[in-house]
Amino acid sequence: MVIQEECPSGMLQTEPKATIALNRDGLWRQTELERRFESLDQQEHALHQSQMRLFREQMAAFVRDLNLMRQELSAMVSDNSCILELVNDTREAHLMLERAQHLSADRLTLLEKSIQDAVERHGRQERQLEGMQECCTSSSCRLDGMEATKERHSAAVSALEAGVEKHDGNIERIMAALGKQSLVLDELKAKSASLHESVNGVRGSEQKIEQSQLSAVDRLSALEGATRELAEQQEVRGRHAEGAHEHLVALAGRVDAIEASFDLSGNKHAQEMQQLRVSHEQHAASLEKLEASHQMSAEEMGALRTVASEVQAATQQRLALMESLLGDSGSRHSKQLQAIRDTSKAHAESLASIKATQSSHAGLEERLDQTERFIRETFHNHEQELDCLRLAQAEMPKRIRSLEDLVGETEAVREALELQAAGSKAVELQHASVLKRLERAEEKLSDSVHLYNSELAGLQEATLRLESDLVRVAKEEKARTLVQCSMSDRLSVMEKTIDDKFDRIDSRLSVVRGIWARDREQLLGARRQIDHMTDTLQQEVLAKEELSQALHEADRARRRGPLPGSDAPPAPTIQSLALATLSARSGSCPRGLRMARSTSPRLPCDWDEAIRCMQAKGIVHAEDARCHGATNGILQGWP
Repeated sequence: MVIQEECPSGMLQTEPKATIALNRDGLWRQTELERRFESLDQQEHALHQSQMRLFREQMAAFVRDLNLMRQELSAMVSDNSCILELVNDTREAHLMLERAQHLSADRLTLLEKSIQDAVERHGRQERQLEGMQECCTSSSCRLDGMEATKERHSAAVSALEAGVEKHDGNIERIMAALGKQSLVLDELKAKSASLHESVNGVRGSEQKIEQSQLSAVDRLSALEGATRELAEQQEVRGRHAEGAHEHLVALAGRVDAIEASFDLSGNKHAQEMQQLRVSHEQHAASLEKLEASHQMSAEEMGALRTVASEVQAATQQRLALMESLLGDSGSRHSKQLQAIRDTSKAHAESLASIKATQSSHAGLEERLDQTERFIRETFHNHEQELDCLRLAQAEMPKRIRSLEDLVGETEAVREALELQAAGSKAVELQHASVLKRLERAEEKLSDSVHLYNSELAGLQEATLRLESDLVRVAKEEKARTLVQCSMSDRLSVMEKTIDDKFDRIDSRLSVVRGIWARDREQLLGARRQIDHMTDTLQQEVLAKEELSQALHEADRARRRGPLPGSDAPPAPTIQSLALATLSARSGSCPRGLRMARSTSPRLPCDWDEAIRCMQAKGIVHAEDARCHGATNGILQGWP
């Protein structure tokens, strides 16, 4: 009885030890799983850090390239501002030339108006001379004071001849000046024709430039704005050839630096890819981030391309505006040349009118000769009349009465002679005013001729400056075409290198994607295995809990004791059976079980039927059933 009492106590003492062993096994597996998870996390973290370092280096290189592109764009914008300033200067020069041409046209119109006024004055003078002739014919009928009137008329005629000679000299000078002006106008016409030819040449060169720029756009759309701005920069800085050469040398250095950086980045990428092939095992998230960054860089490149296309459209609009301005200036120049031709025709007509007035002046001389002849004839007639009067004076006593009758008539004649003298004085005053007017007109004409000559000199200087500017522009155009050819070659080489770099990068990315897919499959398989193991462990734990509950229920049923009147020995407790099962699994035999085996005999028990019932109810799985079968064999083999 004491042994039986001690056996249950010993079995109860061994139950916590089995639970501790089970907990230790679970803890060991849990720690092993945690250690594996930590190692996987560390490997993933190391892979993520390496990929982030690679991504940071690539982003730094991209930021450096973007800063270089921004600096080049700022330089191009400054060069574009210089081009706009040059265009504004040329526009101001065209406006100044147009103002000078308008002023010359206005002055020519003033000169024509002054010549017309002179012609009108000459007509008035002719009418005045005709009036004087009429006065002379009317005064020929008078007898008294004829000699005085003759002297006055001779003096007036001499003064008029002197004025006519002076006027002829002025007319000859005006004719010579007009001939010089016509020569200058012919020279201006020739220079304007040469200017039109140079403008057409400049337009053709601009068209060639546009064609070359369009070909550059077809080669590399991402860099077409930069090439066009560089071409414009070379066009603007042609007059500073040395500075442009230095800029090209610096640009070549930049291109070489970009190529060297591409080579270095390619070598660095190769090394890093080799490290990635050896080291990393899990990088799905990092590759997704890399693809996102690649997409962002593609979007940025698209934005840069849109900006370049906008800049190209703006440059095309500016070129169209420049062409329209040049076309408008050419049309204005043609209109001005047509106006100059019209003014030259008007000058020719004015010269013809001056010649006609000169011929009329020649007719005036003939008229003066006729008046002199008429005066001589009248003087001779007057002498004859005086002779007749002397003869009549001899007969005066006979005609005293008749003369007394004629006294009133003589008084009337005297009054008429006095009136004639007053009219002659008025004619002399009027003639003097006419001479003064002619002198003032000649002074005005001389002043206008001087002004016109000064304006022509200014126009000639402006044309010389324009010719020098055209020569300079032609030289700049030639240098720019040469530079553009070299730049196109460099751009083609750069295109080829960039395409090769991108092809190599794509091939490396494809290799990395293959490695990533392979490693991902391995990692997913490991994860599936770990999940299966965790599920299996959870199922085992649940099965053990259910088994322990069933065993506790059986133990409670057995503790109630055997039926009264039966001679069967008492069955072993459920705790001893559980400990036997655990010891069979672990390969050990607890001390309490040895005590039970040594003190209590083995009772017959149908374990196979019990395990089958528990497996049918879902309490025990197949693996647990196999373990229980092994335990049953061990228990049946006990003595």
